[in-house]
Amino acid sequence: MRWKRRNGLERLGGFQVRQTSHWRILLTKLSYGKILIGLVTMGGLLLILYAGGTTTAPKLEVGKPAPASIRAPRSETYVDTVETEKLRQKARSAVPSQYDDDPHAAQEAAAITELVFQTIIDAKSDPTLLSDQQRIEQIKQYSAIRLQDHLLLAALRAPVQILENAQRYAVSIVREEMGRGIHDNRADDRVEAQRRIKEAAQALPYSDDLCQLVYEVGRSAIRPNKFYSPKKTADKKEEAAKNVEPKMAQLRRNQLIVRKGEVVTQRHLDALRALGMAKRQTNLFRALGLIAAAAAIVLVLGFYTYRQCIDLFVQDRPMMLLGALILVHAGLCQLSIATPVYEVVCLASGAMCAILVATVLRLRLAVMTSAILGLITGLASPSGAAHLVVAVTLAGFAAAYAGTVIAHAGELFFRTVPIVAVSNAALLTLGSSVAGLDPDLLQAGLAAAGGALGAVLAVFLSLGLDRWLGVTTQLRLLQLASPTTPILNRMAVEAPGTYTHTMAVANLVQAGVAAINGNTLLARVGTYYHDIGKLARPQYFTENQFEAENPHDRLEPSLSARIIIAHVKDGLAMAEDLGLPPAVRDFIPMHHGTTLVAYFYNKACEQAGKKVPEEGFRHVGPKPQTAETAVLMFADTMEAASRTLDDKSPAKLETFVEMQMQRKIEDGQLDECPITLAQLEKVKQAFVSALAGTYHQRVRYPGQEPSHVESPAELAAKLPRDERARPEASTGITVQNRQSLPVDETALQEVARRTLDLEARHGSAEICIVLVDDAEIQRLNREYRGTDRPTNVLAFDARENGDGIALPPGVPQPEVWGDVVISVETAQREAEAAGHDLAWELRWLTAHGILHLMGHDDETGDGLEVMRARQFEVVGRPPKKESQGAD
Repeated sequence: MRWKRRNGLERLGGFQVRQTSHWRILLTKLSYGKILIGLVTMGGLLLILYAGGTTTAPKLEVGKPAPASIRAPRSETYVDTVETEKLRQKARSAVPSQYDDDPHAAQEAAAITELVFQTIIDAKSDPTLLSDQQRIEQIKQYSAIRLQDHLLLAALRAPVQILENAQRYAVSIVREEMGRGIHDNRADDRVEAQRRIKEAAQALPYSDDLCQLVYEVGRSAIRPNKFYSPKKTADKKEEAAKNVEPKMAQLRRNQLIVRKGEVVTQRHLDALRALGMAKRQTNLFRALGLIAAAAAIVLVLGFYTYRQCIDLFVQDRPMMLLGALILVHAGLCQLSIATPVYEVVCLASGAMCAILVATVLRLRLAVMTSAILGLITGLASPSGAAHLVVAVTLAGFAAAYAGTVIAHAGELFFRTVPIVAVSNAALLTLGSSVAGLDPDLLQAGLAAAGGALGAVLAVFLSLGLDRWLGVTTQLRLLQLASPTTPILNRMAVEAPGTYTHTMAVANLVQAGVAAINGNTLLARVGTYYHDIGKLARPQYFTENQFEAENPHDRLEPSLSARIIIAHVKDGLAMAEDLGLPPAVRDFIPMHHGTTLVAYFYNKACEQAGKKVPEEGFRHVGPKPQTAETAVLMFADTMEAASRTLDDKSPAKLETFVEMQMQRKIEDGQLDECPITLAQLEKVKQAFVSALAGTYHQRVRYPGQEPSHVESPAELAAKLPRDERARPEASTGITVQNRQSLPVDETALQEVARRTLDLEARHGSAEICIVLVDDAEIQRLNREYRGTDRPTNVLAFDARENGDGIALPPGVPQPEVWGDVVISVETAQREAEAAGHDLAWELRWLTAHGILHLMGHDDETGDGLEVMRARQFEVVGRPPKKESQGAD
């Protein structure tokens, strides 16, 4: 099986890059400005939330008359603490007393009962006791229960068998009563137990005195086995109180809360606090909770911006806008708490902030901001207002989506205003219903008006914020994306090849950026303008020559390279004249980064007969700083090179895409880009799908010959001139024997040469045949294929898949370049099982591995048959192994 070699680099799929921790990248992007913005936002939010809640309402104290009448400015639901406490007290009273069980009490009672009867039996049977009186005295001496003489005398005169039966009955009665439970603080428990013991004893088929004896013993033996536990009782009562649902009360707008001169109760204070008309009590835990909440809000929003919108995170002004919007929303919520339009203001503020973030920054950032604004609304609300938290969050979502997918300012205005107005009114009405309040048409109308006003304000602010923030709004990008812009019209006329190439690259870029959830609109617009510098000299670029004379044929390679490189500088100058936003201008230099103009550099080396300095042949950069510019770098090369492919099957396209991307990675072009390994793999798959859709294979009709399947080396040979591989390399075949068995190394080298000759590759190969034992090949198989067992042969392609090896400029790259690792132990086992010798098996595996390096694959039936046919052609049929042993 063909596999990929790595050289100490992190990898995913077929890519090798040095992976850096997100936290380390985050620390490098932080600046004192962003830290200050975060601290100011957190401090301001804490101050607003902690200091809020005071109003001009007169101060009320429980038990004193109200100095003035107070009415509710709005409808509200709140917890009636007085009624709630009554319900909780009732729940506490319903909890029975809790007891601790004594598991030994029943055993002790039964043991005492049994001992009394055993003492009587022992005394009756003792031959040393000559009279009943002596026996009675001995019983009294050893018995734990005091019994009357006539009862003991009756027992002494009864047969032993009767006494033993009475003993069993008495023990059984005592155990039964102890099992019922006798509480230490309930006198009735003991009285009832004694009564039941008496009834049971009287029912026995014995004399009255003997029945009385059973009763007296049982009555005296029983004892409490359940002891009252004050702690358990208190805990149960508090648990029952906590399980009581709070009693909610409702206030209607303009409802009289307290009349002037009326004695103030706790219920009045509850209503005022719910409306934010009474100062909140200072509480250490509340302060700590607000500090934690404010810090969490700032950190979560900052880290989310870094992960999802790093181009905004690296700038200070977008972060200032986010912080300012958070403080504005919190302030508006606090200022309007005691007013009739509290809910209206909260909804309008949330919608306005969401529109600003969606239109000026990013839609995904607006969604996260809306959720945070909903949380802030809950923190600011004196009653928690869960329904309002949800309403503000959903209103923000609706407003954010309303502010996207627009083509001009008029559409932004006429789209957002009605959507926000309707959604705010609907959400307020629905939220009120959920909270148990009757819908208020006046409040719904105010919510619609407030939402419309907030949307209008957000639209006007968004039209001027982009230049101050230094960001590119969606509205501006949509204007630039229009194909009727003068610069794009000029490109279509003066550089039609470049224009066609640009449109095709834009499709690739959009697919790649969409796969990693990047900014697809920015990426597409940046692609439209990335090559505008070619308008200065369109005839010097291949796509615009159309079979005309190539002016580079008359120029020195260094001058040609300077002309090619100059289109970046020309593009930046044109972008400045056009007033393109910085985010769009970045695509012009970053799509080349610092890559080498390879074609003219190699030409210069050939003319000089030696390696020349790369200075003057590399683009000036900078390297890609964002995922979007990195995707454009890949796609720009990919689109042009893919046109040269004869075989455009998905498998070959994947090999081609991976090879092109790896070349850029190995050149260090992603060293300053935050794109991850997982994103690179997604971009690769998106490119393959897009190219496969563009170059879909047609059905072969009868009589048509199958197209030639090109090897990776043939693909590389058909790249554009500035990406084409260097001249052929010389052949080098070495054998390294790292195991103990002797092997004919010359025979393996000869097999390798014959295999190369068979494929017409002789003269352009660098192959190392490594002979190892099972332990070594198992380690390689586990590390590179994820299969923890020995195998017979592994092929590591150093040329097609890359392993971090960079050849110096001018040094030719072999067409076949890699290692063939063979386990001699496994080969010996397989040879013995097949009945032929080890030497032939090693030659067979050598040919098999080299064919893998040359592009053959045995994972399909046809591919396996082709490989086996080639191997037999090189190695021949296996000779039978001679039998060994005695005749």
